[in-house]
Amino acid sequence: METLFGIPVDVLMWAFLALLAAIIAWSIFVIVREPILFRLSARNIGRRVGRAFLIVIGLMLATAIISAAFGTGDTIAKTIRTEVITSLGNIDEIISAQEEGDIEVTGETSQLAYFDEAAFGEVRDAVADNEDVDGVMPLIFEGTGVQNLTTRQTEPRVTVFGADPAYMEGFGTIRDVDGGTLTMDDLASGELYVNPEARDDLDARPGNEIAVYGPGGEQTFIVKAVVDYDGGGTTSTEPGVMMRLSDAQTLFQREGQIKHIVISNRGDAESGADLTDQVMKDVQPVVNSLGLSIEPTKEEDLAEADEAGNTFSAFFVTFGSFSIAAGILLIFLIFVMLAGERKSEMGITRAVGGERRHLVEMFALEGLAYDLVAAAIGAALHRRRLGDGGGHQRRLRGAGGRAAPHDVDAKPDHRVCDGGGADLFRRDNLGVAREPPEHRRGDPQPAGGAEAGRARLARLGDRALRARRIADVGWPQ
Repeated sequence: METLFGIPVDVLMWAFLALLAAIIAWSIFVIVREPILFRLSARNIGRRVGRAFLIVIGLMLATAIISAAFGTGDTIAKTIRTEVITSLGNIDEIISAQEEGDIEVTGETSQLAYFDEAAFGEVRDAVADNEDVDGVMPLIFEGTGVQNLTTRQTEPRVTVFGADPAYMEGFGTIRDVDGGTLTMDDLASGELYVNPEARDDLDARPGNEIAVYGPGGEQTFIVKAVVDYDGGGTTSTEPGVMMRLSDAQTLFQREGQIKHIVISNRGDAESGADLTDQVMKDVQPVVNSLGLSIEPTKEEDLAEADEAGNTFSAFFVTFGSFSIAAGILLIFLIFVMLAGERKSEMGITRAVGGERRHLVEMFALEGLAYDLVAAAIGAALHRRRLGDGGGHQRRLRGAGGRAAPHDVDAKPDHRVCDGGGADLFRRDNLGVAREPPEHRRGDPQPAGGAEAGRARLARLGDRALRARRIADVGWPQ
């Protein structure tokens, strides 16, 4: 969280720290100068344990409410930021034929035109001496239908990541799930890598034959290995395959053309976004001259994540303030009652030479003791809550795994989400609903009898329908 009600959080933090330091310094000065006042204040706490407990609970709730508001906002922001970084990997800027060229992260993708691969050379030359850039790569990033010819498993939408092996530097490491690292140079023509999601959906193993469908029909590839790759695009979160750029161009009948030029900034997957403004300033003239568009994809998505966190924090703080105000009023009334009960005590204090400020200091020291104890308990409770912060994030990120109703009327290329905005399934450009893997295969079998037979026939019919649509429906233009 960066701002609260338009005020930078850092400014608020230092302001309140300075105020707290001044209060503690004044309290120490009073205790050293008049230790008897502190002893009288501490004695009163023990004499009225019930009211002291009530005051501490009220102040503790205020601390817990504020801490929970900030913690919830930070958790939501961190969850979205993690999803953005996981989805984009090392890609910081994307050059496309038109605006809104975001690779699948926030649902902003549109059908983009291909452009001449020669444009990549000009962009690469423009950033050759830029120390803020550690990688530039031509890319085809397209969704299509895929079938495992060995196991006969079909997936209607798989992301094809077509990259040039010569320009993979700066875009992460390809790791074999069986151990070791791989490169795109290890792929021969007609071979591809599959990620774990595609392996699970297609029941794919190294050596399997994979049919990938393009505008000119299907092409057969051999699975080289199952890999983890978080360097770019949603090949790290959705079913995907990686192949040579030349193979992707042939598959989609786009020889000599590419769909994106992606740029990786110096630094890791998160810190690289801080250099986006300077990189875009250097690249923009060349991009404009080529008639292309550059998008600060990661910087914008991370900013949206922070804005979402700020919004939630402000929302909870605003409503929590009403509870805090009620608690403060209650504590104020309790202290008024305490002052009324202590009239005789205060009268004796004045009679033996005590001044009005001494009485005020006694109540202030007593209140400070309550505050410190309540703040410590409230902070401890919040810290314990934060201990499960990773679990909250995993539950938020895993919300997309829940099953979606089958009767949702989804249009082609529309996303279907649950109440939290998490993807449940996406209807691809072929018009086939992509369901969660647990609905495609491996469904729990019913107990038996007629229900089991109907469920089995329904699954077989669903698979046959998807396979037929992939084969019969024309390729989207």
